[in-house]
Amino acid sequence: MPASTTYTWTAPAVTGGITGGLAGSGASITGTLRNPTHTPQTATYTVTPITGSCVGAPFTVTITVNPKPAITAMSVAACSNSPFTLTPVNGTNGIVPAGTTYAWTTPSLPAGLTGGAAGSGSTINGTLTNTTNAPLNATYTVTPTSGSCVGSAFTVTVTVNPSPVIPTQTPTICSGETFTINPTNGGGTIVPAGTTYTWTVVDNPNVTGESAQATAQTTISQTLTNTSPITQTVTYTVTPRSGAAGNCVGNPFTVTVTVNPRPVLSSPTTHTSCSNVSSSYTATSATPGTAFSWTRAVVPGISNPVGSGTGATATETLVNTTTNPIDVVYVYSLTANGCTNTQNVTVTVNPTPVLSSTLTPAAICSNGAFSYSPTSSTAGASFTWTRAAVAGISNPAITTPQTSNPNEVLVNTTANPINVVYRYTVTANGCSNSQDVTVTVNPTPQLSSSLTPDAICSNSVFSYTPASLTPGATFSWTRAAVAGISNPAVTTPQNSNPSETLVNTTANPINVVYAFTITANGCSTIQNVTVRVNPTPTLSSTLTPSAICSNSVFSYNPTSAVSGATFTWTRAAVSGISNAAVTSPQSGNPNETLINTTASPIDVDYAFTISANGCSNTQNVRVRVNPTPTLNTTLTPDAICSNSVFSYSRGSNTPGANITWTRAAVSGISNPAVTTPQNSNPSETLVNTTANPVDVVYRFTLTANGCSNTQDII
Repeated sequence: MPASTTYTWTAPAVTGGITGGLAGSGASITGTLRNPTHTPQTATYTVTPITGSCVGAPFTVTITVNPKPAITAMSVAACSNSPFTLTPVNGTNGIVPAGTTYAWTTPSLPAGLTGGAAGSGSTINGTLTNTTNAPLNATYTVTPTSGSCVGSAFTVTVTVNPSPVIPTQTPTICSGETFTINPTNGGGTIVPAGTTYTWTVVDNPNVTGESAQATAQTTISQTLTNTSPITQTVTYTVTPRSGAAGNCVGNPFTVTVTVNPRPVLSSPTTHTSCSNVSSSYTATSATPGTAFSWTRAVVPGISNPVGSGTGATATETLVNTTTNPIDVVYVYSLTANGCTNTQNVTVTVNPTPVLSSTLTPAAICSNGAFSYSPTSSTAGASFTWTRAAVAGISNPAITTPQTSNPNEVLVNTTANPINVVYRYTVTANGCSNSQDVTVTVNPTPQLSSSLTPDAICSNSVFSYTPASLTPGATFSWTRAAVAGISNPAVTTPQNSNPSETLVNTTANPINVVYAFTITANGCSTIQNVTVRVNPTPTLSSTLTPSAICSNSVFSYNPTSAVSGATFTWTRAAVSGISNAAVTSPQSGNPNETLINTTASPIDVDYAFTISANGCSNTQNVRVRVNPTPTLNTTLTPDAICSNSVFSYSRGSNTPGANITWTRAAVSGISNPAVTTPQNSNPSETLVNTTANPVDVVYRFTLTANGCSNTQDII
């Protein structure tokens, strides 16, 4: 480079919006450039060197401008004693080149805030402890550096929210009361404003009302009931939370609730006695150390004056001056562990009970149920009874007292009324009395005629004459509708003997029940007479099997829906059918070749007799025998001369016959074969190439009613 060289340059070409690039000249190439982005950018100058009057060739100078961090002030919230970490984001927090690092000095801390320290790194972090119950701020001064480029210092303000610090709580309540824990700030307890609580609880099976709470609450409160007679504890593990979102979680603390039982009587709270009988009641409680006292007010109908006492036992002779039970209430006061309870003990003083139900109930019929519901005007009365053996009554004695009401079928084996005595013992709350209840048992009539007359066949008459050994017995009957029997129900009692035609519409035997009512001496009984109606057996196989062609086998397999049905058949001679009649009943299935000697279809009837359960029925099975179709035109038409037309008009006596023809090739006849069946009459010129007559055969196929036949015309 020559001495005294100078340079001139134009404004540079830049990337990324670099500013400050200017044209210039001088003994050196200088300038100040600013990169507004967070990544390195370039500025390219075109420089012309000059020495004296000699101008050198231009050259380029490319300047790489690294970014300098430029970060705005930032703030972050953290919980006491929890780490905070802050990483500036390019664009959001200003210009943050990749790889920027930070250095900060020890922050200035207010009273109650500890833990601030200087530091450096790729993030801004620290752990601060707030020992108060209100948020406190710490301000850090941070210098960012990207490579060798140091940015301007910015501030980071950390708001440190306090975390709750609460010691163990130990409330004591009586069973059924609500405990409430609302911690307050002070001493060693830190309770920030808005602190909430969630908790878990160790289940105590002897306490109800305790439950875990996953939803934040402003207090710890539940109503607990001690279901046992001794003191119980319930332990909660409570997690306190503070901060705007409840995200500052304090250390869990325990709440141990002592739940003292309210003493209750373990002795019965009801007692009974008879009027004018000394009665004692001793109160007990499962709660240790329970003390008792009692009072009793004056009660109308009880002659005793007011009473009271201390201690567990009350002994008195109470006199009921009425005919009804009277409740006398003793009010007991129980005290234990500072918890009190009041319970009533009710003593029912009962009069001597008597039956208010009749002692001579209505007479019953022999073999009818005797039911008796004893009642007493004495509330709470209970009853037992016995019954001695009675001559003429087949029931054995009942000597063991029965507590259920009598409900037994009494059987009079004589023709005379007999009295049966039930001895009742009436008891109410330990007071007893005996009384007799007497019922008269009249004899009842029965059918002596058969209850299961002989079965009948469907559509035949059922007649029945009822009889009874009981003199003067009368009879009436009804019959319900029966599924499968077409006869409607007879619901109005009939006095005449039944005589009706019963129709079974099914394939199975059906029982028809006649309900007879027999009446004598005011006593009635109902007995069923059951007659079986066997069905008329019918063929379930078709009565019109598929038609057959003449000279083919007709086979038929009869079936019936009636179980056990048997079959026989006969067949009359039929005009046009060459088969002889079958007049002797056949037990085997028909299987015979039927020949129709006419040109028309002919129906052949097979007469089937079906038998089952002693009942028979005859049905015809009809099969159509279609004829074999044949030509009714000559099979040997007149001879023709070679090279002349052979015409033939075909026909058949079988109605609807379809006729087609073919012709094979014949040696000596020049005409080619006709192998495709033709529907029109043949009409063609036949050429004999020999010196001798030649026979030409036309094969005709006739089809009618599904039957076919082939005939040759020569």
